[in-house]
Amino acid sequence: AVDVGVGGSGGGIDQRRLEQRVGSHGGKVRGVSSSGGGGGGGSWSGSYDDDTTGGANIPGGLVQLVGPGAGGSGFTLVPPDVLEAFKAELAARAGAFGPRDIALSAWALATLNPQPDRFDTNFDLSGNHVETSIGMRRQPESAGAGTGDGSVDGAGDSLPAQVAWLVPVEAAAVARISEFNPQDFSNLIWAFAKLNHFPGAQFQAEFEEAALGRLRDFSSQTLANTAYAYAALNLPGAVTVLPFVSVHLSERLGECQPKELVMVLWAYARCSFDPGPDTMAGMEAAAMASVDTFLPDELTHYLWAAATLRYRPSAAFLTAAERRMAGCPAKFGAESVTLTLWVYATLGLAPGRRVLERFGDELEGMVESDFKPQDLSLGFWSAAVLVTQPRQPSREIKDGGDGNREGDGDDILEGGMR
Repeated sequence: AVDVGVGGSGGGIDQRRLEQRVGSHGGKVRGVSSSGGGGGGGSWSGSYDDDTTGGANIPGGLVQLVGPGAGGSGFTLVPPDVLEAFKAELAARAGAFGPRDIALSAWALATLNPQPDRFDTNFDLSGNHVETSIGMRRQPESAGAGTGDGSVDGAGDSLPAQVAWLVPVEAAAVARISEFNPQDFSNLIWAFAKLNHFPGAQFQAEFEEAALGRLRDFSSQTLANTAYAYAALNLPGAVTVLPFVSVHLSERLGECQPKELVMVLWAYARCSFDPGPDTMAGMEAAAMASVDTFLPDELTHYLWAAATLRYRPSAAFLTAAERRMAGCPAKFGAESVTLTLWVYATLGLAPGRRVLERFGDELEGMVESDFKPQDLSLGFWSAAVLVTQPRQPSREIKDGGDGNREGDGDDILEGGMR
């Protein structure tokens, strides 16, 4: 960790030293580029030398802290009391900030947030198949451990709510929303999702209207961040925004990174938005082009989202995905293993031998604390289906031409891809 040197005696915050520390970064940031953690990430790159804060460049200082740490990777680890001081300063000064500074400061604080929210996939193990839903939980510092407040991991969902220090940031954004560029829209709404802040009705209305007016100018990254945030926060406007995201992203699939494809597909599944077979085929083609660079979680959540939306990936894509699963140097965690097995069980497909061998090797190296209760129940359910209830791949159910799908409505594979 790097000591940013703003702590006063007795654990208090020395505001003068904070001003000095932030001011020492202000006007000197060059070429910083970073991505947020968790389910997605905002970003900022290029030079930063605009001082709009009257002596202490809060945005510039925050961006500097998000830059590479002393070890050359990741970002500086900032003590919690320092982050709280930054939050207080931003809340007090946001009204004087320009649109870029508002969005950039919120993005940086969200990126530096030491306890990111984890958006879990929850399962109801009932009936003939598994119904999926999304829940949001505060991720503890270590999987399977106590959370520090007497509760255990997974006890109680942390749903989006208003975060007090972001309320003035939200108000400042509304006042300048007409001046936002695509990166500003993306950074701010992603930060709200990362910090689990559910914005007020006025912000939602103003943001949605302004963002939709500029959506054609969004890059694949800013489209992905926006879709992810709307889904993660379960904003009512998702029913309006996601169809437009789908249209514009279809024109940019060639530039999509794996994480962006996964974020968008996750958002579609989270909101039960069916983009249609043509769009899904286009997303699969884009994923196929970069499947050899997918990380374990990206592979898992891509397949999960497709299966949740009732689309069966093509045999060619599954073959390529299995090759990547077997050879990927990064490790598969318990959630990735069990969730991928759920995909196979749900689709009525048998995992390839090399995939099972890889998963077996991963599981042998795990300990009890690596597994959440959900991982265990999901893994056992999937194993039971795959071993004792083998099924042939279900037939494709075609679109009837009038928006209604033909076939057995109980079949989980609706609108299969070929």
